[in-house]
Amino acid sequence: MENPHESIQSNIISRIVTNMDRLNNNVLSMNQELIKTNKNLNSLKNLGELLENYHNTVQYNLEVSGNKQKPL
Repeated sequence: MENPHESIQSNIISRIVTNMDRLNNNVLSMNQELIKTNKNLNSLKNLGELLENYHNTVQYNLEVSGNKQKPL
């Protein structure tokens, strides 16, 4: 005896497999973009630390030399 719902179930399973494949591809693409974003954020973080250290050094040298003025 043949299952009367077999063709419907087969179509549904086929759609599920297709959708999962597309989802997997999109997740992989998103992961690659997140990796790129993280690399860029690390570069910005390093630049921020560099500028903060520069600012601290300038402030220290101005204080030591007596040239530091009050903010406007």
